[in-house]
Amino acid sequence: RSLPDVLALLDRAFALPALSRLDRIDAEALTLTLDDRRAGRRWVVGDGRFTLRNDDAELALQLGLSLVGGGQTPAQATLTFVLDKASRGARASATVDQVAARDLATQAAPLAFLSVLEAPISGRLSTEVLPDGSVTALEGALTLGAGALHPTDGARPIGFDQAGLAFRYDRAAERITFSQITAQSPALRISARGHVSVPGIAAGIAAGLAPGPVPGLAQEFIAQIETDQVLVDPEGLFQEPVRFSRGAMDLRLRLEPFSLDIGQIALVEEGRHLRASGRIGASPDGWQVALDLALDAITHDRLLALWPVSVVPKTRNWLVQNVQEGLLFDVKAGLRLMPGAEPRLSLGYEFADADVRFLKTLPPIKRGHGYATIEGQTYTMVLDRGQVTPERGGTITMGGSVFSVLDITRKPAQAEIRLQTDSSVTAALSLLDEPPFRFMTKAGRPVDLAEGRARLATLLRLPLVPKVQIADVRYEVEGDLTGVTSAVLVPGKTLRAERLRLLADRKGLTISGPGQIGKVGFDATYRQ
Repeated sequence: RSLPDVLALLDRAFALPALSRLDRIDAEALTLTLDDRRAGRRWVVGDGRFTLRNDDAELALQLGLSLVGGGQTPAQATLTFVLDKASRGARASATVDQVAARDLATQAAPLAFLSVLEAPISGRLSTEVLPDGSVTALEGALTLGAGALHPTDGARPIGFDQAGLAFRYDRAAERITFSQITAQSPALRISARGHVSVPGIAAGIAAGLAPGPVPGLAQEFIAQIETDQVLVDPEGLFQEPVRFSRGAMDLRLRLEPFSLDIGQIALVEEGRHLRASGRIGASPDGWQVALDLALDAITHDRLLALWPVSVVPKTRNWLVQNVQEGLLFDVKAGLRLMPGAEPRLSLGYEFADADVRFLKTLPPIKRGHGYATIEGQTYTMVLDRGQVTPERGGTITMGGSVFSVLDITRKPAQAEIRLQTDSSVTAALSLLDEPPFRFMTKAGRPVDLAEGRARLATLLRLPLVPKVQIADVRYEVEGDLTGVTSAVLVPGKTLRAERLRLLADRKGLTISGPGQIGKVGFDATYRQ
């Protein structure tokens, strides 16, 4: 029924007169079949080595095993059991080399979480067992070789190069304390420590061969982890490695079915705080991911370093080329992955003091404030305020301007830009004389032909390609010119108008409305 029971039976056998003077038994070249009905697993063991030592104080048994089947690679294990004849308690230890993680998980109940890994494990375990068979403590240090997280056949394995654990299990508290947790792969390096609560495991172990799920193998693990270092560097994913020097995680792992609930991940680096929550599951069809992330503040170049280069690359490249600087804050992102469906990414952030260039031929918007979002296939950036300074006429305010990519999956993606401008007439005409418009140059008129205010709405449509040709740009301009005066339009006369309507597109420029030339009223339309 328990390890001490087995050793006690052997002790009573060695107390028989015929065996009382026997103090050692050795056997080699053993072949054994281990049928673990509790775990529902069966192993064939070859090249076994057996030693039993008996003295007045202890009965010690050592078994060396070579696993012929059941492991990923040829594996070795040395098991040692010692019975204290006075206390009737026992000590057990194991040294393992290249034993399959899933095999070890079935034999060390607190380590059942290893069952979702495909990897060889080497290291040591030791424990103390009371006469009733209960485990008082378990401690060990294990090294995992190259392997993968692979909870279901349908979920694509997530590989790693190596990992390490140093831990102690407290039966009374039902808690595993990890003094060291390390993992390394091409995509991730982590160093951490923490503890894991395993509720109900003690009762499960005591249940012995009770029917139902494997007794003593925990199905739920509640973890609180502190990280010393997290380095995320998937090849080709980020512009540069993403590093966090400290952090904390609250996690809950369930094995059947596999799910990892992320109550909180909080990572800190250089005053930057990243928080995440969500759920990762694995079904027979594949991975299911629902993650939400938040950053308090970050510069735009650091956000681009965090933005995977393969996720909506055209939009990302536009940001690289056109958003020149600025502080981003209240950054929120969401990722949803479902088997057989396209990944869904949402991103939203506010920005301040950013320089934004909507079109390379136009001067950049300076000191821009606003917000940006990615929802489904649409990217949108809205300017609450900002200003452009053309060659003549002073600054143009740009509040309310919008940049959007209606379908970021289209190749090439098509951008739509809606500029809302308020400025002097000279500044507006100066902007309209920049490429690709060149309205005033084509009309043979100077940009300072009139004074007044101009409130214009400009719609631009263009492809997001490295070199935008003028023929690829579609534009429409409409708005009002108010308080207009000009001594240039009609030589020798002053033209005045309270409000004129301006329309412009690739076909030409139209200005219309009522006004006065000198004392003579007019209602006219000018077309170029």
